[in-house]
Amino acid sequence: MNEAGYYHEILLYDEHEKNVASNHCIEVFFVASAAMLVRRRVFEIVGGFPSENFLYFDEADLGFRLRALGFKILGCTHTSYIHLVSGTVSKIPGFKPVIYYFHTRNRMLTVLKYFYGYYLIKALLLNAKTILAHLILAPSVKRRTAIHVIKSVFKRITSVMEVRKAYINLIKKRRILERFLVQI
Repeated sequence: MNEAGYYHEILLYDEHEKNVASNHCIEVFFVASAAMLVRRRVFEIVGGFPSENFLYFDEADLGFRLRALGFKILGCTHTSYIHLVSGTVSKIPGFKPVIYYFHTRNRMLTVLKYFYGYYLIKALLLNAKTILAHLILAPSVKRRTAIHVIKSVFKRITSVMEVRKAYINLIKKRRILERFLVQI
């Protein structure tokens, strides 16, 4: 993810080709849920996918929680898969506003839950700028969808802050445990 909370390519094509040739796995921030393998027990321990993010940013949300508990996430460069992007929502008539709504809303919720300090402020400003541009310049469908995104994010702010607090406590507990284990 970049500083605004957007997905971005983890490996450049040349790097990917080099890693494919070396046939190994590298640590990544998250992997696409369409190509994810995770032990069932670990998935249950971290609470699975967030129920409010059933489309877009569900794997990033899971990645934050896995890493907070000390798990590593590996992307194996020698594997490949076919993922029909928007395969689920493209079956919905007039699906583009649906994609925009869930992608923007879930990105904002993920940023609010897991970013902090400078990165939180920067991500919120960049996302606010994008949504403001859509409110002012976009066609009416995107404008209406942007308004729904804003309402939805504000409606979920209390539950988001509870998740954020639990995430921060989880990181603190992990750091205390790591210090304790080092002392033994």
